[in-house]
Amino acid sequence: MKPLFADLPRAEERAKEDARYILPLGTQGQLGMTLNARNLEHLFRKLKRSPLREAQDLAEELWKLVRTVAPSILLFNDPSPFDKNLWERLENHLPKREEGIGLTEEFSLIGATSGGDELILSLLAASRRGVPVKHLIGWATSLDGEEKREVYDDLFREMAFFDTPPREFEAVDLTFQAVVSASNFAQLKRHRLATLLASSYDLSLGVTVPPSLVEVGLEGEFRGLIAKAEELYERLAARYGEAAEYLLTNSHRRRVVVKMNLRELYHFVRLRSDSHAQWDIRALSQRLEALAKRLFPLAASRLCGKDAFPSGPGERAGSPEGGA
Repeated sequence: MKPLFADLPRAEERAKEDARYILPLGTQGQLGMTLNARNLEHLFRKLKRSPLREAQDLAEELWKLVRTVAPSILLFNDPSPFDKNLWERLENHLPKREEGIGLTEEFSLIGATSGGDELILSLLAASRRGVPVKHLIGWATSLDGEEKREVYDDLFREMAFFDTPPREFEAVDLTFQAVVSASNFAQLKRHRLATLLASSYDLSLGVTVPPSLVEVGLEGEFRGLIAKAEELYERLAARYGEAAEYLLTNSHRRRVVVKMNLRELYHFVRLRSDSHAQWDIRALSQRLEALAKRLFPLAASRLCGKDAFPSGPGERAGSPEGGA
């Protein structure tokens, strides 16, 4: 009985995580943050140009707190015409949306650094030898497959799960588009070194249903509540615009474009592909992990969750010696 009860706290935690998928986006939470004056100016401008009254009210309350602290530093707190009118200037130039286009694509590659494995080797040599990178590209590409693998094997040999690759890995980028739930997005946006571009929530993308609800026979009840939320949203969207999204749930979905460098991707996958990670973002991380390994088979070869990381120096993730 002891192992059963030992798993109870984690089971309760997972149940609460999955229950959040039916909560509306208007559910309140708490927030704390630390930021400098420059970022605070940027935050003021962004909040003030938001169409949401809540964001505008937050800007006003924040200003009351800080206006006497650093009035000579916080100078540009209002949105400029450049920011405020951006989409108005572009509207007539952008194509209209065609219904049904690409709605089945949930994950796709947009772009990636060409020859990433070789570029990293060139940058490592340039950093060490003080030679211009352009003179080392030829050296890196001239190496045969086994020679390149030997270099990367030595590079990664003593890496532990908490180590990060050298900064030369930041020169290799990967950009992808994915359809994610609001719950997934809330975790994804914590990775601030990535570039993250999010579209509005879109009912045509459907919802993400927690597998646990399917297993216990609650999917029908879940979708019934979703239908009520969507009915109310559609009634109020024309009148209230983006504010109507408060009625949608954490299971509703949006498209995001994400750009990460390979060094940041190692950090992301270590956390999000781990068996203890939340299932929704873990699925995204595993797709991204597989994509990166296909594009950069050597530089991305040690991508894995913390739990799958080799247990000893020189062991590969998934090897019999290291376990996986």
